Amino acid sequence: MQKFSIIALALCLSACAGTPITKVPVAISGSKADANIRLAYEEGFHEDVTVNWAEGEANALKRCQAWGYSRVESFAGGSRSCLERGRGIFNGVPVGQCANWQHVKDFQCAD
Repeated sequence: MQKFSIIALALCLSACAGTPITKVPVAISGSKADANIRLAYEEGFHEDVTVNWAEGEANALKRCQAWGYSRVESFAGGSRSCLERGRGIFNGVPVGQCANWQHVKDFQCAD
């Protein structure tokens, strides 16, 4: 039984440590008429995220070009919102902490 407890503790600690993950923001909305695109990615509580904004912006540019625009510009800043709150032992995140964030950035198509 003690061996099982040690193994369970080791697995828990390795899961909590966070594994480096590269994420590419994807389009979650956009408007050809307004010439804008909104990109986002999600980040979990235990994730160590590196964001590849260059690839996300390249995908936004492709969409802008499909709409007849030649370039894309990002707006300054961005936003984040909590998608899921911690529920203690039920999702492994302390109650009151955010378990899953969504990061959003807006882009404008331009000529």
